[in-house]
Amino acid sequence: MDTSSEIKVRLPDVKDTATIDFNGEILEINVQMLQELDKLGEGCFGTVSLADVKDHPQVRMAIKKMALQNTGENQYTAMTDLKTIRAVGSEGYPYIIKFYAALIDTNDSQLIICMETMDSSMDRFYLTMHRIDQLQYLDQVLRRLSNNIVGALNYLKLKNIIHRDVKPQNILVNKLSIYKLCDFGISGLLKDSVASTNFGSMKYLPPERLTPGDPTPYGIRSDIWALGISLVSKE
Repeated sequence: MDTSSEIKVRLPDVKDTATIDFNGEILEINVQMLQELDKLGEGCFGTVSLADVKDHPQVRMAIKKMALQNTGENQYTAMTDLKTIRAVGSEGYPYIIKFYAALIDTNDSQLIICMETMDSSMDRFYLTMHRIDQLQYLDQVLRRLSNNIVGALNYLKLKNIIHRDVKPQNILVNKLSIYKLCDFGISGLLKDSVASTNFGSMKYLPPERLTPGDPTPYGIRSDIWALGISLVSKE
């Protein structure tokens, strides 16, 4: 089977080369120029690594690699993640992770999404604060985090998008204490401000979404609930 031609049918506008604007520096990049430096995370649908660009070591990005040949669910997640981050990560909103480019690795049948790097995730940040006993700053941290992520969720709502997987691992922070929302693989469109498909991490689902086999409509309040659980989570 010619997997490269199969990918091109699905993603006709994504190639193995792309033009990126990295802090005002315009670069033409390709898959072979991405040099992985460290693995940042791994999930059911792919891996995220820190990478720089060959001959441009100052250009550092987080690259998410997702296989395009595994399962229908994997395909859905890759397409949804790309479509959503293109829609919300290209406009410079301060509390949404920035999108640079998408590439296709035809050799490995992978979609590669290039995004801005951050310094930590909320779950790792929490663990560090507990370990070094800096809990006196926790209220200040939670106020800023809540403000930033509620802003991000409202921004998504204005675009009729619901995230559906708000949790500590999907909230990133940088050294300026700015929190940003990432990972839009199971996000969905709102119709009349509600959605009904039952996606999400069980631990962070609101009560109305926990009834098996009951597609109860839900809206942004579901994401707000998940954020609240994230704020009190110690994991």
